[in-house]
Amino acid sequence: LLAISTELRYVDNEEMYTYVMLGGSSEFAATTYLQSNAYGNKDILYSMMKALGREKVPVNLDFKVFEDKTLDLTTAEATRWTIVYTLVLPAIFAAAGVVVFIRRRHL
Repeated sequence: LLAISTELRYVDNEEMYTYVMLGGSSEFAATTYLQSNAYGNKDILYSMMKALGREKVPVNLDFKVFEDKTLDLTTAEATRWTIVYTLVLPAIFAAAGVVVFIRRRHL
């Protein structure tokens, strides 16, 4: 399955087209299908790339990180947080459970 979508918007009274190509599988562009004349994938893919590539885009665009979600933890901090979440917090909840159990038992 391969589809192409076009959207037309007017920005400052100028037509601006946006193209999106959607492929259901990367097998559409496999060498076997592109080299075979029985399927016609080469012609379809070429036409889609031609439609998508109408606007000139500079090749030397700088890469910019949109969002950085890296963790800045040392091994010691990671070990400390692991101990807190696996031992300390369950111990606090277990102690609270024991206190509630004993109070209800003796009331």
